[in-house]
Amino acid sequence: MDVALIPDDEKLRLESLYQYGILDTETEEMFDDLTQAASAICSTPISLVSLIGEERQWFKSNLGLPLKETSREVSFCSHAILESGVFTVRDALEDPRFSDNPLVVGDPLMRFYAGAPIVTADGFAIGTLGVIDREPRELRPDQEEALKHLAKQIVRNLNLRLKLQKARNQNDGNNLLISVISHDLRAPLCSMVSIHDMLQHESLSNSRRRDELIKTLEETTQKALAHADELIERMQLGSELEPFASQEVDLVDVLKDIETLFKANYEGKTISYKTVHSNKSFRVIADTSYLYSILRNLISNALKFTN
Repeated sequence: MDVALIPDDEKLRLESLYQYGILDTETEEMFDDLTQAASAICSTPISLVSLIGEERQWFKSNLGLPLKETSREVSFCSHAILESGVFTVRDALEDPRFSDNPLVVGDPLMRFYAGAPIVTADGFAIGTLGVIDREPRELRPDQEEALKHLAKQIVRNLNLRLKLQKARNQNDGNNLLISVISHDLRAPLCSMVSIHDMLQHESLSNSRRRDELIKTLEETTQKALAHADELIERMQLGSELEPFASQEVDLVDVLKDIETLFKANYEGKTISYKTVHSNKSFRVIADTSYLYSILRNLISNALKFTN
């Protein structure tokens, strides 16, 4: 068994990982949604968000594998973080680097592995989003691209999580406000669960529909994180939000934007969403961030409590 080399920038890489304070934390829906999506898109029974510490591989999200961590020496992820793209092992039994690996010759009897590095903004690979199968196989190019995209979403989630932690530390007397912002982030991300369910039931031969769902997944995640991130950025170091910022905004555009955000939710429940007079402009004076927040929560609750 080959043990992966230690990166030349290991000290800085570990510092980049430890800044997030994420090791040994509880499971979080935003990360579980991403492993579910990766498993559905790649058609694998196992998907993991793996983070590589000094001596171990720890799983922030773990779908289909009854382990919380492994030693770094046996980790496929340790090899994957050395690569710039998706690291793939078609059949571990036929690969001399892994043929006698305990995870291959014993449970979970790994054969196929593909891992996309989780790379921070400062360029350090702190882990991977990996998919595993017990049968030899390969990923299609579109599946590789989707895996790389989802790995980028993990970095966005980590950065947002870090900002929320800092906001909590700086606003001990304002926990209610932090809770509201956290809810504002989680509600749209529930759309990802619906997309995951759709992907599971879509025929693999229906590439057009699959590509549409992957695109919706990308748009949903980016919009949800961007809006929540904007709210956090607007928080002062004290305990208040910045003053109401009035500007002219087209309400029809806002509602169409939210329609995209919740498309998977209402389609999954066969609910229709219609923006009245969508071919016209309806200008209002409002604070854009708060307007989005209010309407997202109203529509999220409407979808949640409608059969």
